[in-house]
Amino acid sequence: MKNIIRTGIIAVSFAILVIGYYTYLTRMNSGSSTEVKVEKQSEKELVLNADFAKNYPQTPREVVKWYNRILALYYSENMTEEEIERLCDKTRILMDDELAAQNPPEEYLNRTRAKIKEIQTRGQKLVTSEVADTKDIVKTKLNGDNMAYVLSYYCIKEGQDYQTTFQKYALRRDHRGKYKIVAFKQSDRNGS
Repeated sequence: MKNIIRTGIIAVSFAILVIGYYTYLTRMNSGSSTEVKVEKQSEKELVLNADFAKNYPQTPREVVKWYNRILALYYSENMTEEEIERLCDKTRILMDDELAAQNPPEEYLNRTRAKIKEIQTRGQKLVTSEVADTKDIVKTKLNGDNMAYVLSYYCIKEGQDYQTTFQKYALRRDHRGKYKIVAFKQSDRNGS
């Protein structure tokens, strides 16, 4: 009799264990089906959806890297008018107030459209862009302002030809501690 009771208790315990495990697995699977699936965004979507009001680039190097990501879209993507406008707005956020004042929104948008049309007509593609390492960024004070100078390299393909250029960016830290592009000019490899 004791063996029957012992066997019964073992069988019931085993059944409870199996049912409990089944319930656990069922809940795990049903929970994952209700989770939002994160789809990988394209570079274009990532840049267009970037929110600089909440996540402004923290360093001068990051600011120039974001600027380059926007430039890459102008060179490599077919952009809608609305997307071009959104990118121009993002670019102007990266600009210092002084540079933004020299580039009113409508004028900047029209110049950008013309530049994109020129790029497309010439069949140019931005193959790569690189930003100087953090250790190569020069930070200094100029007229009481905190400045940073960042060198960036660009390789552009036009037909079968490749051309490399360098741009030197001057960034000024604003009253909120954010570095903004105040000026840029074509440079040589050494940033001269």
